[in-house]
Formats: sequence, structure tokens, C-alpha cells
Amino acid sequence: MFLPLLLLACGPGPDPLYDYGTICAASSADGATLEVTASSDDCSGDHDGVEFTCEVSVDGGSITVSTTYIEGDDPNDGCAPPSLTDCAAALPPGDYELTFAGESWSITAPLEQTLCIPGGDSSLDTGG
Repeated sequence: MFLPLLLLACGPGPDPLYDYGTICAASSADGATLEVTASSDDCSGDHDGVEFTCEVSVDGGSITVSTTYIEGDDPNDGCAPPSLTDCAAALPPGDYELTFAGESWSITAPLEQTLCIPGGDSSLDTGG
């Protein structure tokens, strides 16, 4: 009798948000790797069960960076630092088109300076 109620309570969680937050791309010290750090740009650093991942892929002259964010439970009304994640890919020297959140930028590797790019709805209030 309680089984259907239990299954309902364990239903699907929050919908994932894609290309969420801000990414910052930089070349490694030796210039052989593209290193990407992503910030959720919100107060979710202390949320229970938050998931935030980053992926970077290189295909010829195209680089695609993506993030996936799934909200967790806010344990209080305070605002903690944002959730962070990182990813990397080998990147030979050359000219590339980097795409994130539907926008593209022309870059030359190795990067001389860090490139930060806002993604999807970074203004979404996810707690605090």
C-alpha cells in the first residue's frame, strides 16, 4: 500500500541545465593542453547533491565546451561560493573555433591570456 507513494517520492530530480555558468579557458604551462574551469555563478557551493560537470572536445579546428548543472538542496538561507568544475583536452598549436553556449570565438593556441565566456542563464537564483 505504501509502495506507490514511495515511488512517487523518488521521482525524477531537477532538470539539468546545459551550458550553465561561466567558463574560463587557458593553456597549460607547457601550452599543450586547453584547461577549462567552469563556475556555476550562483550560491550552490554548499548545496547537497548538486552536480556540475564540464566537457571539452576537439575535432580538427573546432573546440566544443559544455557544462551540465543539476541543482541540489540548499541547506540554509546563506549564499555560499559557486560550484566549480574543470575539464581539459590536448590542444596542438594552431587556430581554432571555440564554441560554448551557442556562441563561437576564434582563438589561437596556445592562448596568451585566459578567455572567460558566460554561458546560459547564469543569473538563475539557485539559493541563498
